[in-house]
Formats: sequence, C-alpha cells, structure tokens
Amino acid sequence: MITTNRRMTSQRSLLLIVSMLHAVASVPYSLLTNARPKCWRVIATAGQLLEINYDVPDLKITDPVKKAIQDGESEKLVPHEAFEAHKAKQAAEQEATMAAYGMDGRWNRRMQDKLEGMANVNLQGTIVSIIARGGASAMNIMRPLRNGFGAEERGRAEEEAPVSRSSIDRMRKELEAKQGVIKFPIKVVDGEIDVCIQSFSATEEEPSRVGLYVVLKDEVEKLGLDDDSQQATDGGKETDPALQHTVVKKEMTRLERDIGTLSNRVQTLTSGAEFNKQYEISFFEKSMAMNKASTYWPIIQLTVLVVAGVAQANHIVRYMKTKRIM
Repeated sequence: MITTNRRMTSQRSLLLIVSMLHAVASVPYSLLTNARPKCWRVIATAGQLLEINYDVPDLKITDPVKKAIQDGESEKLVPHEAFEAHKAKQAAEQEATMAAYGMDGRWNRRMQDKLEGMANVNLQGTIVSIIARGGASAMNIMRPLRNGFGAEERGRAEEEAPVSRSSIDRMRKELEAKQGVIKFPIKVVDGEIDVCIQSFSATEEEPSRVGLYVVLKDEVEKLGLDDDSQQATDGGKETDPALQHTVVKKEMTRLERDIGTLSNRVQTLTSGAEFNKQYEISFFEKSMAMNKASTYWPIIQLTVLVVAGVAQANHIVRYMKTKRIM
C-alpha cells in the first residue's frame, strides 16, 4: 500500500512538472485594445530569412468561405455549379443594363462596383506588416555628411555602402487563419526590421490576443544546403574520366555541396560582422556624444545659475541703497 501511494505521488509530481514546463514554453501573448499597430524591432543582416510564427486566438474571419473552412464546415458551402450560374446571371444582367443605357449604364455599374468594393473592405481583420529599413548602410552614408567630410570621403562611403538610403523593403499580409507562419527574406537591407501587428476589431471591451515568435534563419538553413540526408544531385557532365566512377562522383558532389555550405556560412558571418562593426561604431559615437553632454551641460547650468545669482544679488543691493533701507 505504501509503495502504491509513493508511486501515485511520483506520478502526480511528474505531471505537475510537465504542465509547468508546458506553461513556461508557451508563446507569450500581447493584448491589442485599439486599432493602433503594435510593433517590435529586430536587427538582422542581408541574406537571412525572417520567420514569424503567429497565434491569434481571437481572430475574426469575415469571409464566409474562409470561416467555414476554418470551422470545419466546408460541406455547407455553395456548390461550384451554383456559384458559376450565379456569376453568369450577373454578367447577363450587366450586359442588358449596358445595352439599354449605353455609357450611363457603364458608369452606373462602375460606381456600383466601387461602392461594393468599399463595402467589402475588411474592417475587422488583423494585419501583419514588416518594414525593413537600411541601418548600417544609411549610417555609412550619413556619417561623412555629419562629420563634415569632403566629396572624396563621401563618395567612398557611398561606394562601400551596399544599399542606398532609400532602400526600404515592405510586406503586408492579412491573417486568414488563427495560426500560421509568415516568411520574409531579407534581400539587401542590413539594419532594423519593424514587425507590426494591427487588429481593426480590437477594443477595450473586446481586446484581441496576439502572440508572435520571431526566428532568424541563415541562408544556408533556408536553402537546405546543410542537410546531410539530402540526396546528392548531379552537378553536370564531367570531362575528367576519373570522375565517371559512381562512388567518386557521389563523393565529389557531396564535397561540392559541403564547400558551398561553408562558403554561404562564411558569407553570412562576414556580412554579420560588418554590420555589427558599423552598428558598434554608431553606438560608440552616440555614447561619446552622451558623455560630452553629461560633462558640459552641468557646467553650463552651474555657470548660468551663478551669473543669475550674482545679478539678482546686485539688483537687491541697488534697490536697498536706492530706498535707503541700509
């Protein structure tokens, strides 16, 4: 009996530990109480892949087709034949209206389509926006301008910068499911990436819960070049007779793939190191500016206070002498 009780106690403790680990590993949620976007900032380099795993349990799906599919009620949808017949009937009505009224009928139909489009705008949906801005490259270009360098240094900085100041990459996606993944390849921009989510139906009475889990992956992982289980592909026709052997060709193809993997890794590390170097330079400049400000501003403030105090004391002394108080 004692052994059974101990076993039950151990099982309960194990279940409690597992439930606590599951609660700790869950994705944290943020509350949206209005239509304003809520943003997070990520620092990444070019050549990486940004994966956003989202979980929006309070998502409102207004499209009846998508809602039926999401709720597992796809059998309630209108059959394809009935939908096509309805579209053909609408097209026939449009042609009859245009034939009867000419240009006026076309204008009326165009305005009607415009009003229907405005009415069908989803004002209850949830949108994820991704904005990639030039970070290190913009700093490379603006630093010579800020330090007062000449045209030669400014031109060299512009040549070293991989992207221009106006290079901004954007992505906007309306969520159609409560859970999913959004993939955003970072092409040519090194710097800060803003990930924003916005819910038009969120209010203080009915807030919307949103959970985002952002993962940065390298180009090697994105292309799957680092998978040893991947089948070796033929790199083309080989002219060397020694490579006609099957085993040698397979090993050489695998070696080429491994070399390509290492090359991509080195390129990613180099790009990341260059970006971190430029970002550290910018941070150092800001730190030096803050240090100078913290050193000179108190001196200026004390000087102003001393001058104001002396002037005020002289004014009081002159006033008392004028009134013959002392």
